[in-house]
Amino acid sequence: MKKVIKFTEACSVIFIAMLFMLLTQVAPANAAGKIPLNTTDIAIESGKTYTISNKEELLNFAEIARTGANFQGSTVELLSDITVVEGQISHMGETGKYSPTLNGKNITDASAITWWQPIATHNGQTTGTFSGIFEGNNHAISGLVFDSDSGDEYALFGRCDGAVIRNVTVENFYFRGANCAGICAVAWNGTVIENCHAIDGILANRGYSGGILGKTVNTWGDSNAITRIENCTSRCQILEGCYHTAGKSESFNSGGIVGQCTNTVVKNCINYSTISGSENIGLIVGYAGEGVTVENCSNTGEAFGTDYKNRVVGSQDDTGEHVHVFSTTYTYDDNTHYYLCGCGQKSQQAKHIYNTAKDLVLVQPTLLQTGKMQRTCSVCGAKVYSIMETTGSYTLDMDMNRADVVIVDGNTIRIEPKLSYVITDMYLNGMELPLGQPIKLKDGDVVKVVIYGEEDDKPSAANITKTIKGVQATTIKASTSAVKGKIKVAWKKSAGYKVDYFQVFRSTKKTTGYGTKPFYQTKTGKATYYNNTKSLKKGTRYYYKVRGVRVLDGKRYYTRWSNIANRTAL
Repeated sequence: MKKVIKFTEACSVIFIAMLFMLLTQVAPANAAGKIPLNTTDIAIESGKTYTISNKEELLNFAEIARTGANFQGSTVELLSDITVVEGQISHMGETGKYSPTLNGKNITDASAITWWQPIATHNGQTTGTFSGIFEGNNHAISGLVFDSDSGDEYALFGRCDGAVIRNVTVENFYFRGANCAGICAVAWNGTVIENCHAIDGILANRGYSGGILGKTVNTWGDSNAITRIENCTSRCQILEGCYHTAGKSESFNSGGIVGQCTNTVVKNCINYSTISGSENIGLIVGYAGEGVTVENCSNTGEAFGTDYKNRVVGSQDDTGEHVHVFSTTYTYDDNTHYYLCGCGQKSQQAKHIYNTAKDLVLVQPTLLQTGKMQRTCSVCGAKVYSIMETTGSYTLDMDMNRADVVIVDGNTIRIEPKLSYVITDMYLNGMELPLGQPIKLKDGDVVKVVIYGEEDDKPSAANITKTIKGVQATTIKASTSAVKGKIKVAWKKSAGYKVDYFQVFRSTKKTTGYGTKPFYQTKTGKATYYNNTKSLKKGTRYYYKVRGVRVLDGKRYYTRWSNIANRTAL
């Protein structure tokens, strides 16, 4: 049976549903599942994302954060550019107060415009902090105005506690009070401000003010938390010494980026602001306490303090505590690049990264000579010169005390005997060479040069015959071992007579198939093994035999064959 709902009953159902929505105080989510801040009656939950698309939602956000919701664990996204007060904002210019103007006219009635109350601030009876993530999506907020003889903490955000603020520009704004800034007035416990910009702003204040951040405080919670201000820009008028009920004489601790800080890194920031005051007035930082580092920050603004101007850090002088102020350009050595403080401390040291497309060979390497290459680091631009190894190697068997090696070109040598010595024989890979001729080499060649002097006795025919017979009587014992993809053939020659090199023969049959050409020939007579890795077939048994070779008067003489050693390829 179908249930029929009468009109009055349907109205009751609708009313109950509407009442339920009001009581639960949940704003409808947008298409992306994000919640617009279109009312102040929203219960803020960790893990949720809230959005701001217009002036009213921005004002709602500020009020919610001022009255207790800290947005910890949640994200607030700015989805469009927002203007709070239309028109050009400036100041009257009178010394001591610098009253605000709108389109050139003094603002005498605060009710005539929307007076800005910062997001999460301590002012009068309201107390709040912002601990979430604010994602500006590279949008701009403009037209923020507040003028006070007694208040403090004026900025886009009043107080932040471990928050992240990024990718937002605040422009065409005016704040008068204490602890003023474009982005955040007071930051607690490791707040991070990234890619934020304060443009065409006026900070008429009594101190503790900066274009991006007024001051840091680490006196509760994690006292070692590091506040980070990175990739930010400030182009403001920072006017200290303005009238304030707390004392007009207070005129200190203001900077182009941050006014006063401890445990803070200011990195990759640019200041265009003009800052005026008395004590601790700095282009980047006004007053720096413990644990402050300024890295790769640049400036085109001016900072005027009592009896000084244009200090990067206003509190840093010859007698004060040292604050690292790192260079804005890289210093480099042969292997690394880094930013350098005047004290010698290095920051962001890293190895060069080379762009191979820019490698320039200055000297080509050869078999006999190393080359030279110029390499360019793609990060710091350093040009580093490196040695290019020779293209191969050769073996020279010669008494170096009896002759000199002259390099004719990159691959050719000539052997020149020293005074009272004579070259009697020259061999290239066992083949006799004409005496006195240049020797053109390739990788792996073996050159043997026989040199006699007056102190030597020329060997007799009988001695040569004896040597030949001794070589021919020399025995060799061979053995094999195998691992996957390799058979090692090792041998040991009997003592008595040396050889110039060894020949290794291979077959898949024990008694035949070795051929007349060696499978492998060593470069010297000092070799004791050969690793056979080529032309191996798994499961096939291979047979090896070895003999030594001695070259005398251009002729080859051989030792006895070794025993036949065999092994199956794995």
